[in-house]
Amino acid sequence: RDIDDLELTLAKVEKEKHATENKVSTDVSRLVTFDPKGDGVLGQQVKNLTEEMAGLDEIIAKLTKEKKALQEAHQQALDDLQAEEDKVNTLTKSKVKLEQQVDDLEGSLEQEKKVRMDLERAKRKLEGDLKLTQESNMDLENDKLQLEEKLKK
Repeated sequence: RDIDDLELTLAKVEKEKHATENKVSTDVSRLVTFDPKGDGVLGQQVKNLTEEMAGLDEIIAKLTKEKKALQEAHQQALDDLQAEEDKVNTLTKSKVKLEQQVDDLEGSLEQEKKVRMDLERAKRKLEGDLKLTQESNMDLENDKLQLEEKLKK
């Protein structure tokens, strides 16, 4: 926006300068025709217009320099913005990768929990079966002892 404003101001000043140059050119022609020595009223007008043109040239130079500085600042801002966008893109890609890794790890954790629960369930079943087998074995041992004692009698 600042650059656009500067360009408008610069265009106005250049237009004003061209108008002043045309006026000076016309006045100089009249001066040469009416006042060959250049020491009359027209001579003063030419001097005033020449000074005005010099002032306008200075303003144009200043505005041109300011416009260039703003363009450079604008370009630097664009470059900085592009660098930041590149960083954002890199970080976004990293974030997506990390989120995928988290999802994968959570899936593995759930699967591991399920396997562990299945193992615990199988362990309890085997312990129950072992206990029943030991009780059966004890019953058989007791029956054997009872039968041996009956046989001894």
